[in-house]
Amino acid sequence: MSGWGIISGYSDGKTQQKNQVIPKIYDLAGYSYGNFSDGMQPQSIEWDSTAFEPDVVVINLGTNDNSWTKQEEERLFDFTDSYVEFVKHIREEHPDAYIVCSLGIMGADLYPFIEYAINDQYIPESGDEKIACLRFDTQVEADGIAADWHPSEATHTKAAQKLADFIKEKIG
Repeated sequence: MSGWGIISGYSDGKTQQKNQVIPKIYDLAGYSYGNFSDGMQPQSIEWDSTAFEPDVVVINLGTNDNSWTKQEEERLFDFTDSYVEFVKHIREEHPDAYIVCSLGIMGADLYPFIEYAINDQYIPESGDEKIACLRFDTQVEADGIAADWHPSEATHTKAAQKLADFIKEKIG
């Protein structure tokens, strides 16, 4: 979902968008502003996390949270604490998966706070060794820019290669 985050969806910095956060819909089949042909919405369907155990779970959230946190200390602490809680939930759902916590394609202002959440809070508390942070390269105009400053196909291709190389390094 474009515009969603950990503690806030895309914001003007004055109003936190609490209704656009991935943790609250993570256990659902998805989210849509529309309906299926039978009128049902994906957010009304609980996802059975036992149906598939992924080898890797990639979290790439924080860009939209940054529009809310605006480097304000209290908001940054809320972000890091909520990030840790989200990772704990993912670990409960997927105990054997390697977790990659990434950010940076559309800006990396919150990346140090993700590193802090994982390396200084989550890992020391949990002892989890199957988790790491990955900072993506920030997109460049020479690769093209898609709608609303979103990444182009070329940027996605570069990020996918970086992610694939990172996963190979971590788990083979």
